[in-house]
Amino acid sequence: MKSEPALLSFVKAIAQKRSEYRKEMKFTYLADMGARIGDGGDKFLRIMSTDIGHDGKEMGASIYCFIATQDVENKALGKVKRGDVLKPASWKTPARHARGNIFEPDNGLSKCNHYGPIYLK
Repeated sequence: MKSEPALLSFVKAIAQKRSEYRKEMKFTYLADMGARIGDGGDKFLRIMSTDIGHDGKEMGASIYCFIATQDVENKALGKVKRGDVLKPASWKTPARHARGNIFEPDNGLSKCNHYGPIYLK
């Protein structure tokens, strides 16, 4: 799944959103803000938010979201489809209720901002 075009497109768009936000807010302590594919298990991949220092090295990373790599149904999450974008509940666990899907026409980005998937209303 890590080489899936929809996933790569999603990560690139998130990195662009974060970079534009840094420029808009005129952050000078960072050279850039980006995103990358992190590690993951059999069921979910972590998408990481990255902060890049002026020396070009990654200063820190946090979880931006989880992406489902397969259809899953369990008591904690309910039904999750392959490609669903899930807000993190913790470092290891996604939250319930998908915020979008990377295989949708909008690539799951309509429910995401520079910090992560948006809260449900």
